[in-house]
Amino acid sequence: EVDLQVEMKALEVQGSELRSRIKEVERMVALGRAQEVDLMTKSQGLLHCLALAKQKQVASQTKAASLQVELQKVEAVKTAASPEAVEEGLGQEEVEYWRRKKQDKALEVERLSHEEGRLKALLLRSGATDVTEYLSTRGCGTLDE
Repeated sequence: EVDLQVEMKALEVQGSELRSRIKEVERMVALGRAQEVDLMTKSQGLLHCLALAKQKQVASQTKAASLQVELQKVEAVKTAASPEAVEEGLGQEEVEYWRRKKQDKALEVERLSHEEGRLKALLLRSGATDVTEYLSTRGCGTLDE
């Protein structure tokens, strides 16, 4: 009977230790779930930022292409006529206006090219080389959806 009491006492101690361990494991599981939710939230935020960066990149590329075409038109007009003929036909003020306009467009093309480079760098820092590819590997579909 003494052996039985000693064994029961040992089993009670083991049971208490196991309950304590179970509580610790439950805390660890809850912490793991909270971390998972946090990571999912951060991931969704990054995906949103990547989508916005891609949209800005496309808009910048479109604007840069448009400005490049406009700049080429201005260049074509400039090379088609000699400066003297242009000045005689248009007047000095208009010539200055078109020179400033050409310079403004060149600066805007340069600014948009810089913005495109910045957006590409942001995309690369995110660990992706292509936003569409990045999203498709995460089961997010394409940006057009």
